[in-house]
Amino acid sequence: MQTWIVLCMLSLLNAAHAQNIVPVSSTGIGDIKVNMTLAQVEKTIGQAIALPVSHEESYAFDSVQVNYKGIVLDLEFYTAGDDENGKPKKMVYGLSASHQSLQTRSGFTLGSDKFDIVRKLDGMYLNLQPDWRMEEKADKAKYSVLILTDGENGTQLMMYFENNKLTGFHITIHEGC
Repeated sequence: MQTWIVLCMLSLLNAAHAQNIVPVSSTGIGDIKVNMTLAQVEKTIGQAIALPVSHEESYAFDSVQVNYKGIVLDLEFYTAGDDENGKPKKMVYGLSASHQSLQTRSGFTLGSDKFDIVRKLDGMYLNLQPDWRMEEKADKAKYSVLILTDGENGTQLMMYFENNKLTGFHITIHEGC
């Protein structure tokens, strides 16, 4: 009887943890995707986003932080022509986050080992390189970034590492050839 109770409790804990997982893919984080309009993002998160007024009609990126399912997302918006009302249309160019709830379809979460990820993604278009930090002295052995290019969707999923452990994700439009 005690074993059954313990198994039921473990099952409930696993189900609760699975409900808290927010999927990361080469196209976005959860329901927030690259190339979504500002209005679509606002509807998804259930709140208005105030972009800096100085960039309203600018073609520079606008960066904001939003809370999505308890995760702080850094969003970059670009201007893509005009919407149906003749106003500049802001769209998601990239998004970043670092949170324990994030998980790729392959099961990668914060703390995952860089070399396990490379082995699992073997055969895909990968670029692994040092990640220089502008605010710190260059330490090519400590920081690295793994870039997974998704040619089908025109995006990139970047995974950042410190001491070979996954520390965060960044998804962006791929502008390469």
